[in-house]
Amino acid sequence: MVSPQARREQVALACQRGLSERRACGLLGIARSCLGYELRLPVKDAPVIADMKLLWAQYPRYGYRRIRIFLQRQGHQLGWHRTHRLWSRGWAAAAASATTPAHRQQPTAPVARTSRQRRLGL
Repeated sequence: MVSPQARREQVALACQRGLSERRACGLLGIARSCLGYELRLPVKDAPVIADMKLLWAQYPRYGYRRIRIFLQRQGHQLGWHRTHRLWSRGWAAAAASATTPAHRQQPTAPVARTSRQRRLGL
């Protein structure tokens, strides 16, 4: 399944190559009415994401729930669903894994037990 934004980009590419918008939509099986739609969420979420990144830089060990409390104190109106959606977009998850202490990271491969450990049931 292709997102509507990707379909709009495909139509734009076809138009750049010389097809009319009407014909490009017909060939790709896209309604022409979807071409004029502009997403509102990126504009709405941009200041929240910027403040979220600043707070995360200041408090890297905090999760999205605690960051949401700080954002609400700054005057942003957002519920926990929206906070989680913005937080899990990718940048926070990748950055959080970088701050995990080395002693808490799990080994990548299991360590082989020695014969003595097997005998003792360890």
